[in-house]
Amino acid sequence: TGYDVWKRADGLYEGEATAKWITFRHGFVRVRKQDWVSILEEGWASNTERSFYVPSGHYCEVLGSCTFKFTRA
Repeated sequence: TGYDVWKRADGLYEGEATAKWITFRHGFVRVRKQDWVSILEEGWASNTERSFYVPSGHYCEVLGSCTFKFTRA
């Protein structure tokens, strides 16, 4: 994972050994638990940035050509 770099993309980001934050705008983000079925947090953001905590081993789905970045927890 690249940290502290804004990017624009859709996709699934696999869980990692370390926790992180995802900050995003202009799109939708869903944080899924390790079992892949349960959802920890999800939501839309427009011009105002929004951040979700991503615990270790949890997945992120990024949709809507979202602009986002990961930062270390």
